[in-house]
Amino acid sequence: WQGASSCLGKDFDVWVCNWISGKENVEAGAVELHTFIQSKIAYRDAGLPPLDKISILAHSYGGLISRAYLLHRRAGDWSDDPDVSKVVMLSTPNCGSHAADLGIWGGWAPGLESEDALRCLNTAWVQSVFNRYCNDMFPAVPYYLFGATGGYGSGLYFTPWWLLYNWPTGTVNPNDGVVTAMSACGYRWVRTGNLVQERQVGGATTLTGDDHSTITSSPTTLSQARSILLGGALPGGPAF
Repeated sequence: WQGASSCLGKDFDVWVCNWISGKENVEAGAVELHTFIQSKIAYRDAGLPPLDKISILAHSYGGLISRAYLLHRRAGDWSDDPDVSKVVMLSTPNCGSHAADLGIWGGWAPGLESEDALRCLNTAWVQSVFNRYCNDMFPAVPYYLFGATGGYGSGLYFTPWWLLYNWPTGTVNPNDGVVTAMSACGYRWVRTGNLVQERQVGGATTLTGDDHSTITSSPTTLSQARSILLGGALPGGPAF
């Protein structure tokens, strides 16, 4: 997040949440996010005015954790936390990732995945469980969803893009090497005789040419995220 902090730090007080490992389940991650926010508020200068609003910029699994955190907020939990004004998600598997189905969320590099995270990233669980109880088809907080299509150029750290590109069989899915652009933008494939696309998570969408790693440091992508956080809009979204 060094590039993002540098880009956004000109306009915002940037808090990088290093309390979340990415190996916990999504509910534990939501609690950790709340605890992190409270810790940052506790160390603010007492002479500053109360902090009433924050925005969230999340990458990958962090987007699902952010959605779970907001579900708690809608239920009235953690009311001492500032309101969230908007959420920007970069390559978040909003409909799961087939890489998790295959047990290789961490790519071909061993030891990067955990059973807790894999369960919470599995396409069936995200689509049939998480997206039902964490219903964000019409999110109360504005969502801005970035999908990425540069997976074909990724190294061995990433799942080979072709494992995602033609899954389910008969479909075409540009991806960043870990998450398909369609999942990042809130769409899933469902079979109703034929395979059709169905949206489960709402919000403005756009695509970048990044891979799953470079999307957090791409000057173009970060410039778009900065514009959104300053009150701008995304360029025209993809037509899935």
